[in-house]
Amino acid sequence: PSSTYNFAAIVDGEATTTPGLPATIPFAVADGAANKDLLYATATVTTAANADPTGVNGNGVVAFDFSHLLSKLQFNIVNETNQKYQVTSISVTGVAQDGIYTVGTGTWAQDGATTTTLTFGTATVAGGATVEASEARQLLPLAQTLAVTINYDVLDTSDNVVGSLTKEGIITQTFVKNTVYTVTA
Repeated sequence: PSSTYNFAAIVDGEATTTPGLPATIPFAVADGAANKDLLYATATVTTAANADPTGVNGNGVVAFDFSHLLSKLQFNIVNETNQKYQVTSISVTGVAQDGIYTVGTGTWAQDGATTTTLTFGTATVAGGATVEASEARQLLPLAQTLAVTINYDVLDTSDNVVGSLTKEGIITQTFVKNTVYTVTA
């Protein structure tokens, strides 16, 4: 009774617990199925003088409003030709792998210089079409310069491969948490 309770909740794609309210949250970006989102929420509840401390908010329920702490990156492929393409791979290299989120300031910092590569899946893009050709990947919301490689096959009308091409580019961006970035290629 007559007490203030502080709560924190972290969802990192894994069933883990952190005792107490963390000052920092370490996080490592991974590829494929291991590429997880990171969400965080806090709540403060003050009980009345006659409240049962086990009955916070009436039923032992604490309401949280979660925020995404990472940025999300995805690709759309535009085909302005009459040719059909099969995107065979999209990869982004130079992605900051390890970061630390400071809860009090709401800021990220890279933890070391380790980088990783993220892959984004495949798709077939008919002539004159725009297709969301990639899976989305989470990355640390930091200033980053990333190298993009898109490999694709040119298909004939019977879907036979008649050529293969690679396109490369650079993304220089200060990524912001809780934001989705869609790159059109």
